[in-house]
Amino acid sequence: MVDFMEIKRIIKSIDKWDQSIILKINGRGGKFITTLLRLISFFGRETIWLFLLASFSFIWFDPKIFSYIGVSYTIGLINIVPIKQIVRRTRPFNELEKIILYERKSTSGSFPSWHSYNTASQAIILGYLFSSSLLMIVFLVIAGVVAYSRVHVGSHYPSDVINGYIIGLIAGLSTIFLFGKYLYNFIIYLNKISSINFVFYSFNPLIFNNIGYILLCILIFGGIFILSTYRYLKGIL
Repeated sequence: MVDFMEIKRIIKSIDKWDQSIILKINGRGGKFITTLLRLISFFGRETIWLFLLASFSFIWFDPKIFSYIGVSYTIGLINIVPIKQIVRRTRPFNELEKIILYERKSTSGSFPSWHSYNTASQAIILGYLFSSSLLMIVFLVIAGVVAYSRVHVGSHYPSDVINGYIIGLIAGLSTIFLFGKYLYNFIIYLNKISSINFVFYSFNPLIFNNIGYILLCILIFGGIFILSTYRYLKGIL
C-alpha cells in the first residue's frame, strides 16, 4: 500500500534541500563567473541541436549523425515536455524572494531541466559518434557544468537538473543501443529501395543549383532562428 504521508514527507525534505542549495549557489562567484556560466548554459538550448539536425538533413546529409541526435532529441520531447506539464513545478525565481534570475524568464515548469537533459543525452551521443570514451567523459563534464549553471543563474532547483541529467543519460544510452540504430538502418533501407538515392556524406547538390531548395533551407533555418528569438524576447519582456 502506498504511504502518501511518507511520500509527502520525502517531497518536503527534497524541497527544503533544494532551497538551501540554490540559495548558496545562486550568483556565487560574482559577475564574471555568472556571465561565463550563462554562455556555457547555451549548449543546453534546443536551438543548437535543431540547427545541427537541419544542417545534417538539408546541407550535408549524414544519416548516422541525423539518426542518433534526432532520436535523442525526440526522446526528450516525448518525456521531458509531458513531465513538465504534469508536475508543473514553480521556478525558484518565482518562489523564493532571495533568488536573483540572471537570464531570461522561462515559462515552462521547473522539473526536470531541459538543458540538463539535452547536454547529458547529446554528450553520450557525441562521444559515441566520435568513437572516443575520453571525449564522452569531457562532454559529460561539460554537461555537468551546464546543469550547475542552471542552478547558479536561478532558473532551476538542484533536483531539477540532477533528474534531467539522469534522464538524459538513460536516453543517450537507449539511443545508442536501441532506437538510434533502427532509424539509421531504416534510412539506409529506404536508400536501397528508392529510385532516388540519397546524397550521403557530401554537400547536397541542390543547394548550389535549385532555387526552390535554397528557399526551403532559408525557411527552415530562418524558422529555427525566429523561434529561438521569439522565446528569448518572451522571457525578457
